[in-house]
Amino acid sequence: MMDAMGPVALDALKSAEPSAAAGRVAPKPAGGAPPPEVSFKDVLKKSIDEVNVLQREADAAIRQVAADARADYAGVIDAVRKADTAFKTLMQVRSRLIEAYQEFNRLQI
Repeated sequence: MMDAMGPVALDALKSAEPSAAAGRVAPKPAGGAPPPEVSFKDVLKKSIDEVNVLQREADAAIRQVAADARADYAGVIDAVRKADTAFKTLMQVRSRLIEAYQEFNRLQI
Protein backbone atom coordinates (compact mmCIF):
# COMPACT_ATOMS: atom_id res chain seq x y z
CA MET A 1 0.00 0.00 0.00
CA MET A 2 2.84 2.42 0.79
CA ASP A 3 4.55 1.80 -2.56
CA ALA A 4 1.80 3.80 -4.29
CA MET A 5 3.19 6.97 -2.72
CA GLY A 6 6.24 6.74 -4.91
CA PRO A 7 9.94 6.41 -4.27
CA VAL A 8 10.38 9.97 -2.97
CA ALA A 9 7.81 9.56 -0.21
CA LEU A 10 9.05 6.10 0.73
CA ASP A 11 12.66 7.26 0.90
CA ALA A 12 11.60 10.20 3.02
CA LEU A 13 9.63 8.01 5.39
CA LYS A 14 12.46 5.49 5.64
CA SER A 15 14.96 8.25 6.42
CA ALA A 16 12.82 9.51 9.30
CA GLU A 17 14.13 6.96 11.77
CA PRO A 18 13.00 7.24 15.39
CA SER A 19 16.64 7.25 16.49
CA ALA A 20 17.17 10.55 14.67
CA ALA A 21 14.13 12.05 16.37
CA ALA A 22 15.39 10.93 19.78
CA GLY A 23 18.60 12.91 19.32
CA ARG A 24 20.85 9.92 18.78
CA VAL A 25 23.88 10.36 16.60
CA ALA A 26 23.67 8.53 13.29
CA PRO A 27 26.81 6.78 12.02
CA LYS A 28 28.84 8.76 9.51
CA PRO A 29 28.78 7.48 5.94
CA ALA A 30 31.96 6.28 4.28
CA GLY A 31 34.27 9.05 3.17
CA GLY A 32 34.06 11.09 6.36
CA ALA A 33 31.22 13.33 5.14
CA PRO A 34 28.67 14.15 7.83
CA PRO A 35 25.21 12.65 7.32
CA PRO A 36 22.62 15.02 5.92
CA GLU A 37 20.23 16.24 8.58
CA VAL A 38 16.61 15.77 7.61
CA SER A 39 13.97 17.43 9.73
CA PHE A 40 10.49 16.05 10.23
CA LYS A 41 9.14 19.17 8.56
CA ASP A 42 11.17 18.43 5.42
CA VAL A 43 10.01 14.81 5.33
CA LEU A 44 6.38 15.86 5.73
CA LYS A 45 6.68 18.59 3.10
CA LYS A 46 8.30 16.18 0.63
CA SER A 47 5.50 13.67 1.21
CA ILE A 48 2.82 16.32 0.70
CA ASP A 49 4.52 17.48 -2.49
CA GLU A 50 4.64 13.89 -3.78
CA VAL A 51 0.91 13.46 -3.11
CA ASN A 52 0.26 16.74 -4.90
CA VAL A 53 2.23 15.57 -7.94
CA LEU A 54 0.31 12.29 -8.06
CA GLN A 55 -3.01 14.11 -7.84
CA ARG A 56 -2.03 16.51 -10.63
CA GLU A 57 -0.98 13.60 -12.84
CA ALA A 58 -4.30 11.84 -12.20
CA ASP A 59 -6.22 15.04 -12.92
CA ALA A 60 -4.30 15.56 -16.17
CA ALA A 61 -4.98 11.96 -17.21
CA ILE A 62 -8.71 12.38 -16.54
CA ARG A 63 -8.78 15.60 -18.57
CA GLN A 64 -7.02 13.85 -21.46
CA VAL A 65 -9.60 11.05 -21.46
CA ALA A 66 -12.45 13.58 -21.32
CA ALA A 67 -10.95 15.40 -24.31
CA ASP A 68 -10.48 12.13 -26.25
CA ALA A 69 -6.73 12.75 -26.29
CA ARG A 70 -5.96 9.55 -24.42
CA ALA A 71 -7.36 6.04 -24.80
CA ASP A 72 -5.21 4.33 -22.14
CA TYR A 73 -7.99 3.81 -19.61
CA ALA A 74 -5.98 1.35 -17.54
CA GLY A 75 -3.21 3.93 -17.13
CA VAL A 76 -5.74 6.56 -16.07
CA ILE A 77 -7.32 4.22 -13.55
CA ASP A 78 -3.87 3.36 -12.20
CA ALA A 79 -2.94 7.04 -11.86
CA VAL A 80 -6.18 7.79 -10.01
CA ARG A 81 -5.70 4.77 -7.75
CA LYS A 82 -2.14 5.82 -6.87
CA ALA A 83 -3.25 9.37 -6.12
CA ASP A 84 -6.15 8.13 -3.99
CA THR A 85 -3.97 5.73 -2.01
CA ALA A 86 -1.31 8.37 -1.43
CA PHE A 87 -3.92 10.90 -0.29
CA LYS A 88 -5.57 8.42 2.08
CA THR A 89 -2.18 7.53 3.53
CA LEU A 90 -1.36 11.20 4.03
CA MET A 91 -4.71 11.72 5.78
CA GLN A 92 -3.92 8.81 8.11
CA VAL A 93 -0.58 10.40 8.96
CA ARG A 94 -2.36 13.71 9.59
CA SER A 95 -4.88 12.02 11.88
CA ARG A 96 -2.13 10.30 13.84
CA LEU A 97 -0.22 13.57 14.21
CA ILE A 98 -3.32 15.33 15.52
CA GLU A 99 -3.97 12.49 17.97
CA ALA A 100 -0.37 12.66 19.19
CA TYR A 101 -0.58 16.44 19.60
CA GLN A 102 -3.82 16.14 21.57
CA GLU A 103 -2.32 13.44 23.76
CA PHE A 104 0.72 15.61 24.38
CA ASN A 105 -1.53 18.49 25.44
CA ARG A 106 -3.33 16.22 27.90
CA LEU A 107 -0.08 15.37 29.69
CA GLN A 108 0.26 16.94 33.11
CA ILE A 109 3.63 18.22 34.17
